Amino acid sequence: MTLTRQQALDYFESPDLIGLGFEADAVRQRLHPEGVVTYIIDRNINYTNFCTEYCTFCAFYRPLKGPKVGEGYILDFEKIYEKIAETVEMAEPGC
Repeated sequence: MTLTRQQALDYFESPDLIGLGFEADAVRQRLHPEGVVTYIIDRNINYTNFCTEYCTFCAFYRPLKGPKVGEGYILDFEKIYEKIAETVEMAEPGC
């Protein structure tokens, strides 16, 4: 089954996340009836939480100026490499 552009937009704009999940699972079951489900290990390493966009929905960022500037961080290379090593370790078989 090919998704039409309108169907894709309808799914994208739908507030029914549970219904959308059921639809996605039905497609998965049709394409993979053997019932095997796998997941990937993924990680986004944010080297900083400073941001200039000032989104109204983001609780993650800290501004470059003002009273919350002290809560911001910039990771050094050593810490970034540690996070990469943690991610590789989690992805190893048997973990």
